[in-house]
Amino acid sequence: MAACNKDEPISCGERTPKKEPTDKFKVVWNILIDNEISINEIFIGNKYLGVPDWPCNGHPPHIFPGGTFPQSAFATSFDREMTNDKHPINVYTDFSEPYIATIEYPNGIAYMQFLKDILESDECRKCKGHIPKLHKFRVEQTKEVSNIKLFFPDNERLGETIEQIVN
Repeated sequence: MAACNKDEPISCGERTPKKEPTDKFKVVWNILIDNEISINEIFIGNKYLGVPDWPCNGHPPHIFPGGTFPQSAFATSFDREMTNDKHPINVYTDFSEPYIATIEYPNGIAYMQFLKDILESDECRKCKGHIPKLHKFRVEQTKEVSNIKLFFPDNERLGETIEQIVN
């Protein structure tokens, strides 16, 4: 197990991006590569900064594929999952030999079972024997809410939905 001993609390005010006037916004990704975790380590971080007005340190909310939350909990606490009927979802890993499964009734418990099944799978065992790949993260400052849809050129409806939620 590994944790980052350099996790320092930061002022929540430091997270607010500065607005810059732009005529035309162009998505330019900054790519961060983290390869410090060895093959035998699992990183457990304690910093969650994704929800406005949360303390800077805390446990991340339990968000998962297929999870739906009421508007009052979205982007604030994610503490009330909507349990109405949902369509099954297909979920897969990016192992060299992917682990693929269908979650028939998407909910938090079913997703936790999916994660457990991954760890017990042959695909995961085969992948553990290889040298880990670099972990890539892509980040970008949106500058304006209306630019969110530009981040999803292959799924404009998703970008528009996120934009509506933020507004």
